[in-house]
Amino acid sequence: MKVNVNGRTCKKRELADQIMSLAVSDFKSRFSGSYLGIFWGVIQPLSTILLFWFVFQVGFRSNPINDVPFILWLSAGMIPWNFSMMHGLEEQLLLLLIVIL
Repeated sequence: MKVNVNGRTCKKRELADQIMSLAVSDFKSRFSGSYLGIFWGVIQPLSTILLFWFVFQVGFRSNPINDVPFILWLSAGMIPWNFSMMHGLEEQLLLLLIVIL
């Protein structure tokens, strides 16, 4: 199926490829300065989830809710939270830059 973008007709596959290449380049540029590089983008959220799981499941000895382990509930909340917080901070910095200019 063809889609009209900025007066140019493209296939959906072309758009998907462009979005994927932009996402990969953003991910690489964001973590290029860190010691672990791209792996830090996976290690940091995973370590945060594991730390919270250990504190609340093991430390406070909480029981599973409806026979669903706590780590699944935690992951279902933390992954979208991390995503929205990361983009929220970027938007705030962008607005601050616009105000300064």
